[in-house]
Parts: sequence; C-alpha cells; structure tokens
Amino acid sequence: MNLRARLTLLWVITSLLIILLLLGAGIFIFHQFSPSDQQILIEVLSPYRFHLLSPLFFLIFALIWGAKWFLEKYWFPLEQMLEDMELIHKVNPSLRIETRGSSQLKALAAKFNKMAVNTALAQNEIKKNINQATWKLEEEKHLFEALFENLPTGVIMTNPEGHILLYNHQAEKLLEQKKGLNPGLGRDIRKIFESSEVEQVLQGLRSQLAESENVSDRSFFLERNGRPLKSLAHALVNQHHLLEGFLFYLEEETSLGEFPDFQEISLMQERKISNNIILRNRPIYYDFDLFQKSLRHSELNDVSTRDLNYTVFDTETTGLDPRGGDEIISIGAMRIINRRILFEESFEQLVDPKRRISTASIEIHGIQPQVLEGCPTIDKVLPEFRSFCSDSVLVGHNVAFDMSFLKMKEAKTGISFNNPVLDTLLLSAVVHPTQDLHSLDSIAERLELHIEGRHTALGDAVVTAQIFLALITLLEERGIFTLNHAYEASQKTHYARLRY
Repeated sequence: MNLRARLTLLWVITSLLIILLLLGAGIFIFHQFSPSDQQILIEVLSPYRFHLLSPLFFLIFALIWGAKWFLEKYWFPLEQMLEDMELIHKVNPSLRIETRGSSQLKALAAKFNKMAVNTALAQNEIKKNINQATWKLEEEKHLFEALFENLPTGVIMTNPEGHILLYNHQAEKLLEQKKGLNPGLGRDIRKIFESSEVEQVLQGLRSQLAESENVSDRSFFLERNGRPLKSLAHALVNQHHLLEGFLFYLEEETSLGEFPDFQEISLMQERKISNNIILRNRPIYYDFDLFQKSLRHSELNDVSTRDLNYTVFDTETTGLDPRGGDEIISIGAMRIINRRILFEESFEQLVDPKRRISTASIEIHGIQPQVLEGCPTIDKVLPEFRSFCSDSVLVGHNVAFDMSFLKMKEAKTGISFNNPVLDTLLLSAVVHPTQDLHSLDSIAERLELHIEGRHTALGDAVVTAQIFLALITLLEERGIFTLNHAYEASQKTHYARLRY
C-alpha cells in the first residue's frame, strides 16, 4: 500500500472514530434521563429523526472533503517537493520543482528553484576551475597509459589481498580464456592465474618482507590455453616498509627475455617522450582507490553499499512465463567496482532457446529467431555468466523476473546463483514512495539519465547500473548504508510481493 492510500485510510478511520465518539456521547447523555423522560424525548424527537441525522451526514462529508483538500493542497505536494529537492541536491541539479499545491507551496517551490539555479551556476564555476587546475593530471594519466600499453610485457598490479587494481591490454591478451575467469578490476589474482603456486609466491614475499627490508622478486610459471607463461612477482613497499600490493609481469616463454625493472621503465618513459609518442586514451584498466579497500568479506550484510562489487544484468526472453517453458535468448551484464561502471568489462551473449519466440516478445526486443541460430544454448552460457558475476552482488530491474529464469535452469545445468540480489525497482520505491511509476524509463527521466539501447539486454543493464549508482546516494539520505539495510527496506515495499 502506497503513502497516498495509507493516508486516505488513516483519515477515514479517524473520521469514523470521531463519529462513533459523538454517537457514544449522545447515547451516554440519553441514558442519564429517567425512563419516563427518555420516552418523552423519543416521542418529541422521533418525527425529526432525519433532520437530526443531517448534521451527521454533513459532518462525514465535511471530513472527507477536508481530508481531500488537505492532502491534495499540502501533504502530497509537500512530499513530492521533498523528493524533488533530494533529487536536485544529490543526483540531478538541473531538475526544477513543479507543484500543483497551495499558493504558499508554489511560492516556496519558486524560491527553491531560484536557489537551485544560483547553486548550479556556482557549481559549474567550481567545476570549470577544477578542470583547469587538473589538466596536467590528465596529461600525466595519458602518459601513464601510453607507457604501460606500449610495454611488450603483461602487467598486473594488485592490492595486498591480491585483488586487481590495474592490468594492461597485453596481460588481458595473455590471460584470456574461453572458459573460466578473465582479468578484471577487483577480481582475485589467485582465481585468474588458477595456480596453487601463486599463493606460495605471495606468502613467500610477505614472509621475506617481515624478516628483511630487501625483498627479492619471485618468478614462477603459468599455463594458459596450452601456452607456458613466465611470471615475475614483485612486492610494492611504501616508505614505512609496509606492503602496499604486488606487481606481476607476464611473458610468453617463447619470447622470453629479461623482465624490465623499475629503472628500465623510467628509461622507456624518457625514450617514448623523446620519440614524440602520440598520447591518447589506451585500454589500460585501473582503479587505485582499491588500494584502500578490502574486497574480501566473509559476511556482506553489514558491508557498506559503497564498498561492494556489483554485477548489473538483464535478460531478454521468448516470453513472460518461465514455468510455462519460456527461455532466455540474451544476457547482458556490466560490472561496478568502487562505484564505477566498468564499460570495458561487459558480458553480452545471445542464446539459442530451441523453441519459438512469441510475437509480443519480438516486438519488444526485436531479436528475430534466425539471429539465434547457431548461438550457444543456455547450458553453455550460464557457466560463463556465473564466472563473470562471481564474488559480486547481483543487481537488476524487476530482477525477480530474471532470477526466476535462472532458477528454472538449476536442475538442468547444475549452475546456481547464490549471490546476494538487489532490485532497482524496489529501491526506487524506497526512495520515491509517492511516485506511481518505477519503470526504467520513468526512473531514468526523474534522474535525467540518457538512455541508449533500451530493450537490449546489455543496453538495459547499462541504464540499470546508472540508476543503481544514483539510488545508492539517495538511499544514504534515508539512513540506508549497508547491503542488509537496502534489502530490508526493499522487502517493505508492495512491489516485493511480485512473483513469477
């Protein structure tokens, strides 16, 4: 039951209580008279009983009309104003308040809009100054990207726990595999390398650091897609002799040479500058804020929503009835690490459903049956998707629908998804309880998000990811900071009763 219905019901109950109280008072006074006086009173008032009830009906009408007038003129517009103010403050500064309430609320909205315009102008000026002050940092960033991308060696950097902070294109190429886990920000290096020797190397570096200030590099071998890879692990230590992370160099054994040390990297940097290397955005994937974060949690319920890893996904299907035999025909997903959407790490796969697609579904997603011929079946796709979303919280819009399709395939494929799950439909109802519409389009319009590729699995996943990041900020305004808080708040909305 939404807020409008609850308030209306509350007003009706209050009105009935007032009427019952008046009736009770009348009956009490009537019984204070003697029986003879009561009989006289009945005889005198009996011909006028309908006239006596008229004030009661008028009172009921006045209470209903008064409730309607108050709710429409003050309460509901005020609730809407508060939600819009929150959106302007936290998510969409260009939004302006429009109210249909009383003249006082309209005047208040006009003054707030004027303040919002002035604030937006001030913020734009601040952003302009910041952009001018940080252009050198951007140039250094591009230089850094060019340096690492032009290295013939694969480079991976992790935090002390072994979660990836940086990797270059060469490392991605060397470690790429059709099945299993590929490199990605925040992923565990031990799961990427799939070698028991890696843990021994890391423990050896930690032990050596605890015993001595001089830590020697350690080399080991990996096998990937039938090719031997030579790897070198280096401990990153700060000025206080504390471990900050690990650096891994990777090369194919057939092109084996000496791994570059830090002095060689500096020389390469000078040489690239002197040779007028063109600097541009490169496919280097990094997030050094992960240095400060621990991504290994035994219990996620009390972890801040800002510190969790997310996989935002969507599916397209042959129809709307998973129990009736409808199948998934497309899965699209994006990863969110450190509150940043990793557009370079996406999952998109068409699936052959081995059955017909309903005309109504084709009109929505536009996927024709002939496009799916020769695509892998769901039993081949789900293991890859599970690897992609491992160690993360699943996020979707009306995700109960998508999860029901995945659940129906557990027995056949042996693939289960036990990740925690959050739903942007429910979270939107939490932060905007007075809104009637919580579709992807409606939420994106409220948050002024640009939509591309709607009704494709990957396109909807991107929109959902953008919406989710905005909702995290709005949830914090309501005191919802952890995964458990978000889940419990979601389950209190009436949308949580949806079942598929």
